Amino acid sequence: MFICLSKFTLKIIDLSGYMFSGKSAVSDILREFDGIQVPNYRVEFDLLRMPGGMIDLKHAVMDWSPVRTYGAVRRFDKLVNMLALSPRFPGKLYKTGFGYTQHYPNILRLKDEFLRSIIAVQWDTPWPYADIDDGPIDTFVRKICSKLSISKSRKYFLVDKEKFIPASQKFIQGLLINSIANDQPSVVVTHNALEPFLPGRNLDLLGDDAVCIVVDRDPRDIYATAITSQVGFNDNLRFYRRIAGAHDVEVFIKRYLIYRKNINFDDRRVLRLNFRDLVLDYNQSLQEICDFSGLELTQQIRKRQFFNPDNSRNNIDIWKQASLNSYSEDFSRIETECHA
Repeated sequence: MFICLSKFTLKIIDLSGYMFSGKSAVSDILREFDGIQVPNYRVEFDLLRMPGGMIDLKHAVMDWSPVRTYGAVRRFDKLVNMLALSPRFPGKLYKTGFGYTQHYPNILRLKDEFLRSIIAVQWDTPWPYADIDDGPIDTFVRKICSKLSISKSRKYFLVDKEKFIPASQKFIQGLLINSIANDQPSVVVTHNALEPFLPGRNLDLLGDDAVCIVVDRDPRDIYATAITSQVGFNDNLRFYRRIAGAHDVEVFIKRYLIYRKNINFDDRRVLRLNFRDLVLDYNQSLQEICDFSGLELTQQIRKRQFFNPDNSRNNIDIWKQASLNSYSEDFSRIETECHA
């Protein structure tokens, strides 16, 4: 399915959290609203934040350089080609792929259109800075050619940075629109497209009226969740415990403090909520979400079908559970050092 983007413009709401901080609660709340497309909370839109993704590309384009910008575009091109892959055996033994074509079937075509739209001029020329990306075979061939006084030319180009943001918005919204099979919503939710630290810096990639909602939580409950198995949230304890740094309370605390040190709390395009408030002050939090995102309470036609604050009370103060008494010293340290 292909939809002309010029006839349909999305409002994007990105939801971010700090891992086990309760982002899925807002995801479930928004799922109750008519006119909003919300993917499964485990479907994360990594294309912006991952190394070599749209945010890195934006920085390289805006800090314009004929060397760095060109290299960043080439890395982005290779990254998207890799993300699109769903390698099968035996290829999956030595190839990395994220299966993006399953969610975004036109990703490669849209990527090529995006790159063509930001390239202002191109020509064939020797370009030694591109040599560093060559593999063993290409390096061997290039060196043999050099010995024979044959210069290897590459397709080189310059990027027009004034075209970058509009082209990025069209590319990203095109991906999201063409991933939706049902009636077209006016609002689409993404998960972790932007990180929770300084999301306002890169909201323009998602659209002029894009917003971000970040959910935080008592660090003791984050730690308690990370060290216990929970279906749907921490169903691979060893894996997620390590990612959260919860295998060692010292690491967890340092991770937490470094994360908070790098947060901008002043951006008006970012709504920061606490999971406890979502549960204990549900109606007020719901009104904040609506006021911030431009939604109407009348759109919530499936109220409490996906998020029931009464049921979620069990997810508050889980660090106090008797089964976690053996971690009481850890929780005390977190309370003191993380100012919980």
